[in-house]
Formats: sequence, C-alpha cells, structure tokens
Amino acid sequence: MQRILQTILSRPVAVFMAYLALIILGLLSLREFELSLLPPLNFPEVTVHTTYPDAMPAEVEHNISVPLEEAISGIRGVTDVTSRSMQEESVIKVSLAWGADMKYAALNIRQQADRVYSRFPQNALRPVIHLRNPQRRPITTIALSGADIAHLKQLSEYVIGKRLEQLEGVAEATVMGAPEREIHIEVNPDVLRSQGFSMPAIEQALRQNNILSRGGSIKRGNFRLTLRMNSEYRSVNEIAQTPVFNEKGNLFVPLTKLAVIEDGFAEPESRVRMNGKQCVAIDIRKESGTNTLNVHNRLLTVVKQLRNRYPSLHLTMVHTQAGFIKEAINSVGYAILIGGLLAVLVLFMFLYSWRAPLIIALSIPVSILAAFLWMRFTDIGLNVISLAGLALGGGMLVDNSIIVLENIHRYRDQGYGSFQAAVKGTSEVALPITGATLTTIAVFTPVLFLNDVSSAIFTQQAKTVTYALLASLAVGFTLLPVLYIKFKPRSALVHRDNEGFFNSRIIPYYEKLLKKILQHENRFLLMVVLLLIAALMLLLRIDRRLLPHTEQNAIEAHIDYKPGVSLPYIDQNSAVLEKQFINDERIDMIFSEMGKKTGVFLEAEERKLNRSYIYLRLKSTITSNQYLQSLHNRWKSTPAMQVDARSVQPALSGLLGRQTAPLSLYISGPALSVLDSLSTIVRSRIQQRYPQAIYSTNYFERYPALVFSVDRIKLARYNLTPSDLTEFISATLKGHVATEYRDFDRKISIVLRGKENLRTHLDDLLEQKIAGYPLYSLITMEKKKDLSYIERKRQSRVFRLDMRADNLTQLASFVGQLTDELPLPHGYHFYRSGEWLESKQSLHRLFLAFALAILLVYLILAAQFESFLAPFIIMFTVPLAIIGIIPALFITGMSVNIMSVIGLVVIVGIVVNDGIIKIDFIRRAVKDGMPLEAALHRVGRLRLRPILMTTTTTVIGLLPLALGIGPGADLQQPMAIAIIGGESVATVLTLFVIPVLYKKLTVRNLKNND
Repeated sequence: MQRILQTILSRPVAVFMAYLALIILGLLSLREFELSLLPPLNFPEVTVHTTYPDAMPAEVEHNISVPLEEAISGIRGVTDVTSRSMQEESVIKVSLAWGADMKYAALNIRQQADRVYSRFPQNALRPVIHLRNPQRRPITTIALSGADIAHLKQLSEYVIGKRLEQLEGVAEATVMGAPEREIHIEVNPDVLRSQGFSMPAIEQALRQNNILSRGGSIKRGNFRLTLRMNSEYRSVNEIAQTPVFNEKGNLFVPLTKLAVIEDGFAEPESRVRMNGKQCVAIDIRKESGTNTLNVHNRLLTVVKQLRNRYPSLHLTMVHTQAGFIKEAINSVGYAILIGGLLAVLVLFMFLYSWRAPLIIALSIPVSILAAFLWMRFTDIGLNVISLAGLALGGGMLVDNSIIVLENIHRYRDQGYGSFQAAVKGTSEVALPITGATLTTIAVFTPVLFLNDVSSAIFTQQAKTVTYALLASLAVGFTLLPVLYIKFKPRSALVHRDNEGFFNSRIIPYYEKLLKKILQHENRFLLMVVLLLIAALMLLLRIDRRLLPHTEQNAIEAHIDYKPGVSLPYIDQNSAVLEKQFINDERIDMIFSEMGKKTGVFLEAEERKLNRSYIYLRLKSTITSNQYLQSLHNRWKSTPAMQVDARSVQPALSGLLGRQTAPLSLYISGPALSVLDSLSTIVRSRIQQRYPQAIYSTNYFERYPALVFSVDRIKLARYNLTPSDLTEFISATLKGHVATEYRDFDRKISIVLRGKENLRTHLDDLLEQKIAGYPLYSLITMEKKKDLSYIERKRQSRVFRLDMRADNLTQLASFVGQLTDELPLPHGYHFYRSGEWLESKQSLHRLFLAFALAILLVYLILAAQFESFLAPFIIMFTVPLAIIGIIPALFITGMSVNIMSVIGLVVIVGIVVNDGIIKIDFIRRAVKDGMPLEAALHRVGRLRLRPILMTTTTTVIGLLPLALGIGPGADLQQPMAIAIIGGESVATVLTLFVIPVLYKKLTVRNLKNND
C-alpha cells in the first residue's frame, strides 16, 4: 500500500488534474439533471374498468365483476383483487407483488379479460386495462372564471383545453363543471296521442330529415361527379320546422306544434366553485415519463398567453405539483449546503489552524460532484429521495479525511517530513477506514433486495450515499495527502500537554472517568443493559405508520352524501360549508368540486355523483395539522353525509400510489343482510371506545329506489309487454338521443323526452296512458333502498369500515381484540387492511434487513481483523445506538415508520466506524508490547478527538434535515433524528463500552487459552 501511495503522492499535478476533470464533469452532469419530486416507481397495481350500460350494481357484480375476479385471481403474482360494482360500471383493482414485471402482468390480465368477455352480456363493453401510475394524478388544476358558464364551457373545451393538450408532455386536459349543450324536444305523450301522433313518429322524423350521405356518382362529359344528399340541420329553427306525420301517415304538421324545442344544456353532473363563485376547472395530467417541471413551465407560458388574449377571464392555478417539487428540491439542497457548512465550522472549533479545516472541507464538494457524475451514468435523477442521500452523507464525507489528516499529523509530530508523514499516516489507516466505509455501504444492501415500498423509496438514496462515500474514501487516500504536502498546515492536531481547552480539560476528564469505569466494569455494563431495556419498553409507546406526514399547507375534504340526492342539494350544502372559510384570514384559497368527474385515470370514488371535494390552501403561517384540529370540531359526519378531512399529502400519494385508509376493517360473507347486522354491531362497539375513529363506510352507500312490478298475464290481455312499459318510461324520463345537430365541428345531441312535469312529479307520470290504460293501473309500486355499489375483496362481498386515530397501533390492537371476541356465522370473516397493515409488513421486512445488515457488517469485520472476537466487541455499539434512537423519536413525537427504521439500518454501518479504528489501534499497541490497560488509556486519549470530530460533523451535518425545515424535508426528518440520536448516544457510550468489553473478553479469552 505504501508503494502505491508513494507513486500517487509523488505526482501531485496529475492528482490535481484528475480531480479537476472530475469536478468539471460533475458540474456538467448537474446541469443535465431533470428535477422531480420522487424517483420513478413501478407501482404494482392494474385497474380493469368495464362499462355495462343500464345495469344495476347487482347485475354488474353477477355478469361482469365475478367472472373477471375468478379469471384474474389465478394469475401468477397477483396478491389481491378488489372490485366495486356500481351502476353501469365495474372497477377492479389488481394488486401484485413489488418488483413484478407490470407490462407482462397487464398482458396476462388482458388475455384473461378477453377470454371472459365472450360470456358478458351483449351490450357490455370490452374491459379497459390501465397500469396504475402514481404520476397520473393531475399535475395542476386551472380554474376559469369571469364570464357566464356557457361561454366558459365553449372556451374551456374548444379553445383552452385543446391548446393545453397540444403541449409537449400533456396527456389529458379534463374539463369539469361545464354543462353539455343539448337540444331538448319536450312532449306530452297524452297530447300527442290525442292528436294521432307518437314519440316514435317524432324520433323517426328527426332521423330521416337530418341526413348527409353519399348518393353515388354521375358521368357528365369527361368527368364523373360525386353526388351527395345534404339534409343536415343548420339551425334550431330548421329542427322546429321538421314535418312529422301522424300514425296513419296521411297528415303532417311542423314539430313546433307538437313539442317545445329548447336550445339548452344537459342536466349537469358536476359543478365547480372557487372562493364561493361558480367556475369551470381543467385538470391537467402529464404523459408518463415526462418531467413535471418542464411541463409546468410550458403550461405557465400558455396560461400567460391566454390571459393576454382574454383579459376579461381569470385563469387561476388552484394547486400544482411543480411548486411543491421545486420547493422540496431546494429545501433538501439547502440542507446539504447548510449541513456541509456546519460540518466545516465544527472542524474549525476542534482544530487550531485554518488550513487543516479547509483541506478537510474540500472532501465534501468533491465527493458530492463525483456522486453527481455517477448518478448521471446510472440514470438517477435529482429528487427528494436521491438528494436526501447526499444530505445523509454530508456529515460523513469528512470522516475519512479527518482520520487520515489526524494520523498524518501524528507522524509529522514524531519528526517525519511532510511526504513521509503523508505516506505512512495514510497507509496506516487505509485498511481500517476502508473497512469502516464498506460497513457503512454494506448496510444498504439488504434493503435493496426487499420487494416492497421501502425498497422502492430507498434504492436511489442508497446508491447516492454509496457513490459519495466511495468518492470521499478516494479523496482521503489521494487528494487530501497531496494538499497536506503542498500547503503544510501547522500542527493543528498535535496533542500538547496543557494546550487548549480540549487537551487541558476534556482529555484528563475522559481518562479519569475511563479509569473509574474500568474499575467498576460490571456495574457499568449492567447500567448499559438497563438503559437498553428501558429504551425497548419505551418503543411500545411509539406509534407505527408507513410514512411520516409531509406538510404542504393544504387541506382537502372528501364528502360523501346519501345516494340519490340531487346535485343542487350537494351544491347548497357545499356552499354552507364553504361560507365558514370565506372570511378566514388563514385561508388563501377555497376550491370545491361537486358531483361526478370524467376522465380515464380516475379512482372509483371520483366517478360517483353523490360526492363533493373541498380544497383549502392555507397561508404559510399555519400548518395543516393545526388547522385540522379546529376543522374536525366544525365538520363532523352525520347520517346525511360523511366527511373525510385530511392534509394534502403529495409525497405520500406519489409513493404509495393508492388512497388507502389508515386502518380498514373488512367483514366478508355472502349475504348482505348478515354483513349489515355484523357491521352495525362492530361500528357501535368501536364508536364507544373511539367516537371519532370511523370516518367512512361502504354500507352507508344506499340509494332510494321505486320498483315497478307487473302482471304479465294482465299486460298480455291489453296486448302489451314489460318491454313496452320500460321503453315508455325510459323515453319519458331519460329521453332518447334522436339524432345530432352539427354546429361547425361540434356535434350537439337532440334529445326527445317528456315534459318537465312528467320528469319531476311521480303522480303526473303515473297518470300517463299506454294503449289507453293509465300507467298506475298496469303496475304495482314498492319503495326500496338498494346499495349504490357492491364491494368485493378476495372474491367475496365485503362491508368496509375506514378508521383513523392519533395512535394507529392502539386502534388496530383494539379492533383486533374486538373481532376476535365476536362470534361469526360460518362463511363470514373479519380482516384488517390499509396503511397500518402495509406499514406492519414493511417494518417487519426492514427489521429483517436490520438483522441482515448486522450480519454483513460482522462478516466484513471478521474478514478485516482475521478474528471472531474483535468484530463481536465492535458490534456491541449497535444496541448502544438503539438506546439513543428510541428516546429521540419519542421526544420529538416521531412515529416508527419506514424512514426512521431505515435510519436504524443506516446507523449499523455508522456507529461501528469508531470502534473499528479504536480496536485496530488497541491491537497494534498490545502487539507492540504495551500492557493492555495502558493501551486502552493511550488509544482512548489518541482517538478521543477524531471520534468526537467525526461524530459531531455527522450529527451537525444532519441537523438541517432533522429540523424538517421546508417542504419535503419532513419526509426525511425521522431518519435524520434516528441517526442523530443513535450516533450521539452510541459515541458517548462507545468511548467506555469498547475498552471495558475488550478488556473483559480479552482477559477471559487469555484465561481460557491458558
């Protein structure tokens, strides 16, 4: 090793040029990175959407959902199948294992769906397969106001929407809150019949008089001319003048004498308001794989152009992912910068020279730029996760340089020249710091092999940390010794007696305390064990969650109303809720959506008509959790509506990709009546203990219905069939699209239907005559309440209770005890799901990774020391870290989640570093003939300063992340707090535990050998 270092250090210009080239390439790589919030995630979920017109939920379940479930459940790799059968729609979610080949899985699902499709009812459409992509959420929503709704409708659909969809990277621009234009022809069937006309005759007349067709060709001279028949409607007046023949065919009259013709709008299914005023909204979704910030910048340019073109309109970006992404990236970037600067300041505090800290500090930017270069080669982008890896390693990047420089100084103080001191000092610590760096890197390996969300999150972070640490190792071996030789800093690390506060106060106090502990080693070890037990007991009081809360200063409320309520009723209730915030100074914007959304990439909940959504953008002076406390007191679920108010979580939604409840309890079984009674019992028991826990259920979803029953024999006597009645009722209430009116490039439906009183008053409808008999005399009527949708999971009907609580672990435990105590009929089952279950599974895998990390570190150390005992002593630093991690999480109010457990895994590779070098020096001193106790004191004195320096730089470097300042930083906050707590406590205890254990186990080992 010395020969290699001599060769490298004897060519300082070559070393400088190599690192200069590395810096330049790193800067060039940095310019080419594209920013994103999260790394690309191959989310393992496929959605199968099938449309079955005019079908009720039970029919959809029997004919569509059940056959598809049976076919899909047998596909290899499928872990769960959940379906929701709604009116005219079936939505099936297929979950697969993390790491599955989603294109291959989608192909298999497509094949199985096509195989089953042949057994579907004739009017059912072919199933549509969608790969679940978390980035399919709208990247922004644009609200249009400043004109009447009809004008906004035209602009949004035919001008603004089309313009936005033309932009590169935009996949879809979906308009909401804009009513559809329709030509209504309203008739009274009784009046028509009395005059000898009928609705079918009107429908036939409209179709036959609205024709554009090719009629062949005719030869004229040397040319053949194409003939076309053009009888298309060119105005609403032409529609009104359409001749309609009576049933005998001997008389016709203009349509205007038989019906009321109205150029109006279809019955709205959605409505949108911003700050209390009605508007039109456009959801913008980007194409998969495109950069959000680039698309957003193009959108800003077009929005600016549209504002200039239409000055009377107000175009407002309600919420956008791009702003949060930019702020989150900047906040993590600032954490790297501030953490690095703080680490450099720590060096100035410990060292007596200004040159030595600057030489060591160069390892931070050089290592980070080298990491950027390798990130570019391995297709890792700049996002919150990858940058957090650099922030995580920021304080650790100077550790190797500190150890190398301290050892060079030691040889320089012994009289060696600068070059020889650099060669000998670097070569002496080369092996231990290489082992220490490899142990830090090794702990990331088990996590990379976990096929779950933690691996998906952590992979890029692990790679960036690895690249940076390897670069810092190379800097410590090559660049730092060369800089030392060239600049020859004064002996900043020489341990002179009575010089400085550290040498005169800290070291003597440490030696005195170490001597006392070595005399009472058993008591000391017992105290450490008791501290570990106390920390583990404290762990039981800490909540467990999948991911930490991410603050975006925004709140969203999902409100479900009783099925069957009208859109005006929902609109009126939403307006009442919104009025509570109009004059609230803490609210920056109020945006609400009511009714059904349209589009391809929608959740099942968004397809419902009986829903509303309220988005509150808060001012930066208040957090969403603070505001939610007051909101829960004002917004409570009632029998008429269910309110689910929560803080907006873009990072969480992007990572999980699905809208899971914190805790869901499923009750499965065949009979809905039994499920209903069981759910009532369970719900009442839970509400007795946790009154506000249940915020959503699916047995709430029942809508009122009138069921018309007929006597087939009676109808046959009147020469009628049930189909005649169904056709009459459908034509009167829903209407038929007779034909379409072309207005330039737009097609407007011409709807033939009954007059308004027939559609709004049941008695008037029942008085209508069919074949001379009133409708009420042909039917019997019964009021019922049917499920608005039927939910199935694991190929069985289920009722679902969605719950939340401040301590999710305690709630899940209570629900588990409750379901264990309740007796169930045969064929019925309870099971829990949601974020709680996923966090439990992920944390279990991470704790397994923690055990594997310990094993890997032990294997590396055993190979390095050629000993089984020395690594065993070093590994005792890991439980010392646990003593610091758990109280740190408890005091700061953090939960045990993926990020904090990843911090626990990372700490395995960090805390052993000090022990590695310390044990290496002790073994060398003993080998040179020094008595064991004297070696322990000497090495403790020599290693105290570098150990405290490396620990302090690591802790201070992570401090900006631990404070969670800025958007996105709170995602990494639990990990930083876990590492700071573990590293701080482990370092203090390691200073004493390692010497005590080494003495105790070495002496015992010698006695056994004797």
